[in-house]
Amino acid sequence: MLKNPQIRRFISASCFAGAFIWVAITHFDVDPEVVWVLFLVSFVFVGAMIVLGLAGAPLVRLFNRKSTMLSRLDELSDEAGKAPADGEEGSDRSG
Repeated sequence: MLKNPQIRRFISASCFAGAFIWVAITHFDVDPEVVWVLFLVSFVFVGAMIVLGLAGAPLVRLFNRKSTMLSRLDELSDEAGKAPADGEEGSDRSG
């Protein structure tokens, strides 16, 4: 379980956040109520960003429907690799 880097980051971030809050309350006379309000507002903000992202993703996909040159690179490379057929201009055959 501790070999997963994401879990280790979560545990270390939680410990550092807890230590930061503990130092703020004990050494800088921050009211615990202020910390709870900050936690609640942060939680609401993150939740609102998640909802906005879920609602906005389909809108962004609608605006990005127009194909760009980067999305057509595979088609262009396939066309460039094809040999011209008989009777087409650019044919190097002399017949």
